[in-house]
Amino acid sequence: MDFTTTIEIAAATIVTLFPVTNPVGTGIALNPYMVKLNRHDNRQVAFRISMYTFFLLMTVMLIGKYILMVFGLSVSVVQLAGGILVIRAGWNLLNAPDENDDSKDKAGYSLENLENKIFYPLTFPITTGAGVIAAVLGLAAKYSSDSFSTQIWVIIGITVGLIINSLSIYFVYANTSRVTNKLKHSGKIMADKLSAFLVFCVGLEITVNAVFKIVASMKS
Repeated sequence: MDFTTTIEIAAATIVTLFPVTNPVGTGIALNPYMVKLNRHDNRQVAFRISMYTFFLLMTVMLIGKYILMVFGLSVSVVQLAGGILVIRAGWNLLNAPDENDDSKDKAGYSLENLENKIFYPLTFPITTGAGVIAAVLGLAAKYSSDSFSTQIWVIIGITVGLIINSLSIYFVYANTSRVTNKLKHSGKIMADKLSAFLVFCVGLEITVNAVFKIVASMKS
């Protein structure tokens, strides 16, 4: 395997992950969590989500299939669990009071209060759900080689793709709230509720797809 092939693997990783990661759509969906952060904190949260995403997917690429084997899990079951968690997150956002509600905790949008949400649910399962994990597992299996030297080049290629994927997540997440903050109050509420509804729909789609896969595997 030469350097050109490694670049091709990196390109294949980017092309495969971008549609399933969907940083633009997911960035809009995460807007209710991040819209009240100041510019510095917004960038910090975006950076941490992108870093967590990178290291999570690196772990999946290197030892993901062995982890599933140890616990006797299938990707479909992980997808089902992740979908349920996303549905719960979307439902909570849909029922959250708007910013003019006196019962709302203003500090709820601060970086300090968002700390325990950066990995779950912002990184996993909203940004990096079971679909993304399955895609990385598929890439690792597709390009796997018995040759140690070849496998190193494969890992490098996929890693480059994961880095670029994480950079795209950071860029979009760091700038989404800047766009929505330019909306008027009614527009902000509409954007927040629409984003929350999208989170709920994403979770529902993940869950339904997982159920279909589990049922299909039971029939086969």
